[in-house]
Amino acid sequence: FSDVESLSFLGLTPSDLLRLDRVFLLVEGRHDEVVLDAFIGDQLRAARAKVLPLRGIAGDKLRTVVESKVLFESTSAHLVTLVDNLPGDVVSGAWSRATEARLLQSLDAAKSIVETELKNRAGSDSAEARWVAEWLTAALDRGYESRITPEGLAARDVIEYLPVAELVPGASSWDELRDDHSAARAGRGGAHSDFKKWLKLVYGADFTDDALRRAAATSGSVPPEFLRLLAVIQSAGGR
Repeated sequence: FSDVESLSFLGLTPSDLLRLDRVFLLVEGRHDEVVLDAFIGDQLRAARAKVLPLRGIAGDKLRTVVESKVLFESTSAHLVTLVDNLPGDVVSGAWSRATEARLLQSLDAAKSIVETELKNRAGSDSAEARWVAEWLTAALDRGYESRITPEGLAARDVIEYLPVAELVPGASSWDELRDDHSAARAGRGGAHSDFKKWLKLVYGADFTDDALRRAAATSGSVPPEFLRLLAVIQSAGGR
């Protein structure tokens, strides 16, 4: 990737590097962007954080972020990455211990912590954990550990922080829908592997931007994990 290509990959232009953003928040896709904006958008803007949806966070995409030298050398902004299906305390705890080991012990010790606590243990059934582990290892190799912070959400998808009935007609809980989806996939003929596409096909679910915003408006309160993320971003932006 050239510098310009890597910026384009992130949805940025060279002029974006002249902005006063203090934090770039990397999220998996459009739904994450819309839901976070509905709940904490004003606070994110006040913290001078720019949300960058990667249209699916996978190992190659996260590596491209770390390899984007221009992003690290042409801006002082901090990078926060948010993934679903990985509790925030798991990923932040592992990263805290890894960065401490990098400072007090060695690079190999730090990488071993990431490998053991994320890729092997927490990531045994989580592709997200494996991707984040690979990203953090690459960041350690390049000496960027002071410029990035990984964060996670326990739910398997950001939509599961919204009232289920607002998005899926007649549904009573996300857990029941997950169970139904697993059963349908195991049954004869199977079912679409993508949970949200299956919900659209079977239940007529609505995941448009407007529907997500309406659902967020009926929630009544901001999910605690979003408040945790906001605190992390505010702290990173103040460095």
